[in-house]
Amino acid sequence: NKIEMIFNTNAEGGTDRTFKITDINGTEYYFGENSSRERSNNISYCGSSPSPAGMHDTAWLLTRIKTAVGQEAFFKYVSKSFSTTTYQQTAKSIVNINAMPSGASVGQPCRFVQKHETYFVQSIELNDKKIAFEYTELETNFNYQESMQLDKIKVYTATDQLLKAFAFNYDAIAPNSASKGMNTNTKLDKKRFFLKNVVEYDNKEIQNFLKYEFEYYNPEGLPPHNSYAKDVYGYFNDRDNKNLIYNNLPSQDLLYTVFKNAMTADRYPNADVVGYGMLKSITYATKGKTVFTYEPNSVYVAKTIEPPVKVIPDGTMSMPTTQTKDSGDIIIPFAQTITITGGAEVLLMG
Repeated sequence: NKIEMIFNTNAEGGTDRTFKITDINGTEYYFGENSSRERSNNISYCGSSPSPAGMHDTAWLLTRIKTAVGQEAFFKYVSKSFSTTTYQQTAKSIVNINAMPSGASVGQPCRFVQKHETYFVQSIELNDKKIAFEYTELETNFNYQESMQLDKIKVYTATDQLLKAFAFNYDAIAPNSASKGMNTNTKLDKKRFFLKNVVEYDNKEIQNFLKYEFEYYNPEGLPPHNSYAKDVYGYFNDRDNKNLIYNNLPSQDLLYTVFKNAMTADRYPNADVVGYGMLKSITYATKGKTVFTYEPNSVYVAKTIEPPVKVIPDGTMSMPTTQTKDSGDIIIPFAQTITITGGAEVLLMG
């Protein structure tokens, strides 16, 4: 394969960069022609003033395919601008080399705003056929318009005669208003959209039949956007967290208890709810059905649980009192066998 970078002067006098890839069969693939390039930036509001950020090219879209015998396929796009907001949080503890760590403090969330100039495929033309794509913005709240949903796909002949069409229908699901992990940034009025079914129409767009129907695992149980009730991977975990700080320090670390006492978040996965919103089944026009089941990863390893440790002043550090550290927690997301060697005091929670 051969990859070439092509530079062209645009109408404003600047330089546009496109790409051309030629495979071993001589087929050429062109990317980024006609300004078909996604652009984005990221503005941080986590300092005294927003950091400046210009728009940068982040993706070059496929615009043309040309075979060695001269056949060509053309891809056309429609552009749209969106913005999304994410949040991050920090926690800190002052550590003096001659003293125990201070209590940890959790900062307020600060936001990042990502702006995107993205493209949606509008049509694909090949030989005597054309495939057209139509979109709609199901989210009516302007503040939450972060994408468009595919509404219809239409297939035409070279003379623009409709051959058939496919319609995409969605369910708009409101978040669970009683969910845990609420905070000042959660969006109770922001809905999620799930593809409900795909319907095929004839060339008059009158007669139709159900081609595919989709079902999901409890989408109504998902929390609002920006909820604190999520695991370290971003999945819902139904924990009543007051922040997003993940205390991943080993229990033997002096700072472990400091951050634990600061009410850091439970970011462990929860197998009972992690599947909320995932695809459950696809029903076909033939009434056949595919059902999807999920399970968490399982890793069986030997784990040593150390007993509580007492740190006694020995004159080399300024420790006013004896410090006691708890043993580490054992998280059991699903039924399993645990063998305890020696004596132990077990506190069951949950």
